[in-house]
Amino acid sequence: MQGDQCLDSPCYQTKVAAHIQRELAVRPSLTQIETGWRNPKQQAPGALVQGQYIELPDAPTMENPDAEPDTEYPTTKTAIIVYGKGIGTLRTICANKNCAIHDPRNAARVTAPATAEPEAFQEPDEEETPEEQQQREERQRAYEAEEERKAEEKRQEFQAQEEAYQA
Repeated sequence: MQGDQCLDSPCYQTKVAAHIQRELAVRPSLTQIETGWRNPKQQAPGALVQGQYIELPDAPTMENPDAEPDTEYPTTKTAIIVYGKGIGTLRTICANKNCAIHDPRNAARVTAPATAEPEAFQEPDEEETPEEQQQREERQRAYEAEEERKAEEKRQEFQAQEEAYQA
């Protein structure tokens, strides 16, 4: 032992647990999170586990551990890690795991328009010019020809498989 360092594991665990309890007593609004997996029976009651929150980058907290993390969105909260990597430290989290603001995968789903099968042809507008009508009819013929070609290709493939099966 040198200075204020303790290399005794049970002593360290006791000090970390006391630190967490002290932080929760001082700031009851802190959300408890677990960054490591463990049996549900062993999890802290009310603690969010991985997959129930999104951890946000904490630039101010990293520079000054006493600074409060930025909580500008309603679902953004300050949390303390009660189990796992970084135990006893504060983090900024988004408690909405489907948040479109903080999760890029959900943001893409929310902002992307619904993808539907494109219609083969649009109904002609009342103000369609003769040139537009001719182009539309050409597209329609090309579409129908392509559909017929695909159907013929499938028929030939089916016949070839049937002949191979009979042989």
